Amino acid sequence: MNSTFGRGALFASVIALAAVTGGAFAQPAPPPPPAADAAGPAHHHFDPAKMRERMAEHLRAVLQLQPGQDAALDAFLDAMKPPEGMREHHNQNMA
Repeated sequence: MNSTFGRGALFASVIALAAVTGGAFAQPAPPPPPAADAAGPAHHHFDPAKMRERMAEHLRAVLQLQPGQDAALDAFLDAMKPPEGMREHHNQNMA
């Protein structure tokens, strides 16, 4: 009978220790997302022309393009442009 009591006490102490130390591993809650109507640095409007220019500059640098290759780069960026109406379609799906 003594060994049964000893095992039960050991099991209870392990459970109690796990319950006490389990709180140490808890993570704080993430901050709430900003309000949808709050205009701030996180809220910006997408400018396709600015995006295209950034992409062109990036490709020129990464691919080490020569000035004579600008026509080919423009053709590539035109081919990568999303179809007309895609932005409205995307906005409808997000709403």
